Amino acid sequence: MSPMFEYDFHADHPRLKKYFRDIESAKEPAAKSIIMNSTFTALLKYFGTQAKWKLIEKYPLITNDAIYYTSGIFVDRFDIIQGIWIILTLETEAEKTIARMIKQGVPVRNTLFQSDDRLIIWRKGKKAIDTRFQSAEEAVSVFKVFFKSPISNYKNLEDLYDRILEEGPGLLETWVESVRREYNQNSRFKTAFDAFESKHNYLLRLDPQQHSLPEIIIRYLLLRRLSDKIFKRSAFITSTPISQEIERVIATSSTIRVTPDLIREMEPIIRHLASDLIGNDEKLIFLTSLLGCLFPRP
Repeated sequence: MSPMFEYDFHADHPRLKKYFRDIESAKEPAAKSIIMNSTFTALLKYFGTQAKWKLIEKYPLITNDAIYYTSGIFVDRFDIIQGIWIILTLETEAEKTIARMIKQGVPVRNTLFQSDDRLIIWRKGKKAIDTRFQSAEEAVSVFKVFFKSPISNYKNLEDLYDRILEEGPGLLETWVESVRREYNQNSRFKTAFDAFESKHNYLLRLDPQQHSLPEIIIRYLLLRRLSDKIFKRSAFITSTPISQEIERVIATSSTIRVTPDLIREMEPIIRHLASDLIGNDEKLIFLTSLLGCLFPRP
């Protein structure tokens, strides 16, 4: 995880001190409310950055019964929503409003509800904190909870992230080279490869990223393997006509089907983490982001 809590998150933090000084200096309730909203947003954005989360303001949450425009969501480097921030109107009763939102499907894996200076955090379906944001010590207690990933086993994926960025591109280039060697050394593979290329050469012309056919094959292998770990099935990947033709090419070579060590190391972590993701949409976002890390655009 980020070193935020160990090095940069404490009651004497200058940003927290400034926030409470600005609040105390406001004489009128209206001025205090304006300062609270703008400065609190800046606080969340800053400490989110320390956790390597990005704040996306005014993000719509679509549930079965309604659309809620959140004050913001926090996404990590894999585009997973790590936290949700919702400001409640002062005219509403916080408890009843939150209960209604939850009933209508607003996620409460890690959701911060703000009602004036009252902060309520729901984590993993339960209320975790209900406090007044009136001192730096209270701020620390709130942010320590909110800016910790609610996803189990997430630290292991964070630890792998730098390795993915450092080793991933070179690892995949080696994998692509194995396809090229197989083409020169395996006549069955060459015949199947040439037949597929001849039939679907338009794929290369339509590919906006201009990937070569060996790269397309490796991307497909990665997509199939990772989707099997994230969705616990890869049938929706392998069932298309073109996928089945790629499968016939792959079937002629055991060499290119050997999964690199880094991918195998990632798989149990990815499988465990995916079990905490909400629905197929979030899993698909995670899968797309992983592929982007492993196979960055040229």
